[in-house]
Amino acid sequence: MTKAADAQQSYEWTVDVAASSAVFDRGEQIGGETVEFSAGMEVALPSASVYTSFYRLLPVGNDQKAFDDEADYALGVIINGDAMIADLSANLLTYPGESAEHSLELLGIFNFDAPLAPGVIAFHDVEFEDWGLEAFVEPSWNTGDWTHHVLLRAGFVSPGDISATRSYVGMELGTSRLISDTIELGLFARADADNRSSFVRDIENGAATRMRSTGVAAGISLSVSGSAG
Repeated sequence: MTKAADAQQSYEWTVDVAASSAVFDRGEQIGGETVEFSAGMEVALPSASVYTSFYRLLPVGNDQKAFDDEADYALGVIINGDAMIADLSANLLTYPGESAEHSLELLGIFNFDAPLAPGVIAFHDVEFEDWGLEAFVEPSWNTGDWTHHVLLRAGFVSPGDISATRSYVGMELGTSRLISDTIELGLFARADADNRSSFVRDIENGAATRMRSTGVAAGISLSVSGSAG
């Protein structure tokens, strides 16, 4: 959602909307048929940029009762180095209308200037003491007006309770193109697998009754962005 701002611009804003058949997060399913919305603003500074953003996850369809609504608020800073870009943020995770408790998550995303566009993600939940690491590569290329990417990732999550550490791998194929100066259309397909059963197989009466260790999803996104300065 965030990107390094041009030094000559005072701020950039972005609004994203996506619809997908399922939502995966760190090797587990957190939504079935879902609409996601996010909005953010980024302000450029001499050697970095700061941003704030809002994210909303809304399960829809017949199985929406099996998943939690989510609303997150983020405040972060992007530091641009010669060989690395670091995105550091504090994220308040909330669940409107659900029984899940709010929590504060500290997140670091580190993108390296190297072949295949590698990176590392680290997070720590202050409230529940969950933490985890993820390594990824995300090469991209252009074909005409379309930009394609492949995302390969592997990571683990260590829960703050007594449950066992969960490890996972995932792959995403995506393509996008500008349909105007400020609007971008995207299509994507994802597949994830983990060493525990974290993906929904069957749902009955608004609750997941059977789980599996793999999941697939596809979706479409629309992004609108602008700047002023």
